[in-house]
Amino acid sequence: MSEEMRRVLAMLVDGKISVDNAQQVIEALNTPPVREEDDEYAWQPEPIRPRFLRIRMHRPPSEGHLEKDVNIRVPIAVVCGGVRLGMLMPGVGDRINARLRARGVDFDLGRVSEEQIESLLARLGQLTIDVCEGGQEKQLRITCE
Repeated sequence: MSEEMRRVLAMLVDGKISVDNAQQVIEALNTPPVREEDDEYAWQPEPIRPRFLRIRMHRPPSEGHLEKDVNIRVPIAVVCGGVRLGMLMPGVGDRINARLRARGVDFDLGRVSEEQIESLLARLGQLTIDVCEGGQEKQLRITCE
């Protein structure tokens, strides 16, 4: 029993505090102190940084074509390097940024950091795109892992 608990019980025995007050003080003593880092999100683990971008494409069988599956796993570092390299090519970065602005996205790919690309890809989760090309349906699935 702690010294604080003994003092509370002694005060109760001496009649200095009521039973209700003693109970409140004892509950307060048994409650662990709240620290600044103990907020509602402190128990959640830090999100895992994605290391790979996986691209899967499925084409069902059709006339004259067999079923085909493509499964590509690209390291995130390569994706980030590719974005930076594409922006260095003359005219490519300007055309991409112009198309983004034409669609209402004010975003400069030339100023994107590796952390921002990783964050964007991590938030992507799983993206599935159904493509119909030449009467053939294909499914493209992009995930981060």
